[in-house]
Amino acid sequence: MTHDSELALVNTDAFTRPPGPEEIDKSVGRDPWILRNRLTIEAYSTRCRLLGQEPNLGDWLNHVRLTGEELSLLNDFIEAMRERHRDELGPKFVIRDYGHNARVAWFDETGELVTMSFAEFRNAHIEKVVDVSDGDKKKFVPLVDHWLHHPLTRRFDKVDYRLGVNQSEMPDICNLWQGWPSGLTPGWDDFKLGIDGPVQITQGPFDGPFMPSGYCDTFLDHMLNNMCGGDDDVFTYLLGWVADALWNPGPCETAIVLIGPQGSGKSLWVQFITEFFGNHAITLDDPEQLTGKFNKHLQNKSLVFADEAFFAGNKKHAAKLKTIITRPDFLVEPKGVDTFRAPKQFRLVMASNDEHVIQAERDDRRNLVLRVDAGENNQNHEYFGRMHDEWRTGGRRAFFRWLTGAYWGRCVGEKKFRMWSRPVTAALQTQKDLSLTQPQMAVYNMLREGDVPGLHKIDSGRGMVFVSTVAVVEAYRLGIEHQRVIGDFLRLLAGPAAKGVREYVGEGSARRQARGFWLPPLDVCRKRWEAHFGRTVQWPEVIASWTEADELPTDPPF
Repeated sequence: MTHDSELALVNTDAFTRPPGPEEIDKSVGRDPWILRNRLTIEAYSTRCRLLGQEPNLGDWLNHVRLTGEELSLLNDFIEAMRERHRDELGPKFVIRDYGHNARVAWFDETGELVTMSFAEFRNAHIEKVVDVSDGDKKKFVPLVDHWLHHPLTRRFDKVDYRLGVNQSEMPDICNLWQGWPSGLTPGWDDFKLGIDGPVQITQGPFDGPFMPSGYCDTFLDHMLNNMCGGDDDVFTYLLGWVADALWNPGPCETAIVLIGPQGSGKSLWVQFITEFFGNHAITLDDPEQLTGKFNKHLQNKSLVFADEAFFAGNKKHAAKLKTIITRPDFLVEPKGVDTFRAPKQFRLVMASNDEHVIQAERDDRRNLVLRVDAGENNQNHEYFGRMHDEWRTGGRRAFFRWLTGAYWGRCVGEKKFRMWSRPVTAALQTQKDLSLTQPQMAVYNMLREGDVPGLHKIDSGRGMVFVSTVAVVEAYRLGIEHQRVIGDFLRLLAGPAAKGVREYVGEGSARRQARGFWLPPLDVCRKRWEAHFGRTVQWPEVIASWTEADELPTDPPF
């Protein structure tokens, strides 16, 4: 027997068969964002039985699934609800874990993340209330409490910085990346309209191995000749380093160090490159901003420029700098929350007018050191003005498009950039020489000047000279604690089988016995020094043999 309720279902306008995925009922339901009515699973099963058919769960799921149009309208509705209190509170969201604390957060006008505790946020908006329904009644509750408890308030589990990744691709993580600067479109996102829809451009004028001329010729010439000394290998590596920062965001264990006179174009080059990253690049002029506390400003950076920020003689800063360059992560210390470790996404550029900028070790593998010198164009406003004009009238967009085009994608994409193959420049060798310890520098100067310090003996026939360990220490005003190190280096110069000996040196009342080493000719000692440190040194050509102190050439005082 058929019940009235079942007859009512059968007699409606709807289905003469079970609703399938192709069924569309355009009747509008009670809620404006729902475009068609749905049957409950119970009603659907009853309908199937009355029609003598077996209920099919897949058919019912297709029937109740939202259409694309409905999903779009529903998303608009959710966003509208989220924005409901924007005027009162602003575009805020909640981070569940930020330094082991839940925080209210937002991005300020510069794109930097700002956070506030729930208590601070509540006090900041303590006077604001909102009326909410409680059955048939309305009541007023604090706006912040209503917002914090509302299910549509945007929430993220944590924060991260991933350049080039849209927020929609990581819905549970707040991406600190704020998008490419205005006017810049990377090559991998450059499309043209084809017969079957959008087609990626991979064979355009900016997808080849050479940058098209007429866009930023002066800038590229500055890079090649003024920064890289005309060396194509260094130039290619420098271009690859910049391209790698765009294709493979994240740490690079090679820092760029620029040394040169004022007005040579060091800072201008960095300024142009930082424009590719917008507010995700930063210029620092205080070492504490990079190596000290409260360093939240580094978490969302792709490029950090330390401009005249470091003194090579500061061993504490030098040690921290090495760690920052090589480690894949770092400790973030925001104010008001616990310190936490985050991936290091930035790479470092340093610039200075000083000769000694970094503590470069014997086997340094962290720095590409470039001596920047524009020669007659140093401080030439017309020359650099022309470079600036090219950059502003299309050079910026063209150079960015080329570095993100198909050629550089093949060269450095998918982490193909070989950072360890960086060229060893003469400027790096100079930094190594300037980074020698006091005892090392004493022996280096002795070899450079060919000067035999203090009381000594010379064997002219063999071109050898006896050098007293104590005499070197006294001549270069070293401490007694350096005497053993000086002895080790004299033994290195004397040869692998050399032993210390005692010799009488001096004349008359000054004659005394001293302990030291017989050293071979100057050119042999210099070669042994170079072999020990693994690099070639540019020794003065005018000094080719050991010279007594009173025979040394003197430079004019003026």
